[in-house]
Amino acid sequence: MNKKYSRYITGALILIMVFVAAIRMQNAASVGIDFNDTRIVITGPSGTEPFSIDYREIQSITLIDNYNSGTKVSGVQNRRLYYGTFHNDVYGTYALCAVPSIPSAIEIRTKNGIILFNYESEKVTAALSTSLTEFVSEKQQ
Repeated sequence: MNKKYSRYITGALILIMVFVAAIRMQNAASVGIDFNDTRIVITGPSGTEPFSIDYREIQSITLIDNYNSGTKVSGVQNRRLYYGTFHNDVYGTYALCAVPSIPSAIEIRTKNGIILFNYESEKVTAALSTSLTEFVSEKQQ
């Protein structure tokens, strides 16, 4: 009976560890986008700084297909999420908040730099790009 009890305890501990790991992986891939009165705020996983973009500073919004992330300077880069400061030949040093399995991204150019991000799926990213262009145009008036 002692061996049986020991197996149950071991199994329960493994199950708890898997559950905790799954929650951490889910949180590591969580990104939020908030459109408030004056700016867009993109928040990433815990421990990362949010990206804040003032509507008045936006110069252009473009939907990009097959972006090249380049190399991570700082932040998070795993199979579920790229979030932080990256560098490539096209943008130089820029901000990236993207799910790597989604090939498209929204490029926002401001007087302070460039941010690329995508959200949920390629279809949602495309729809968000269109809506964001209209929304920002209204906010800049």
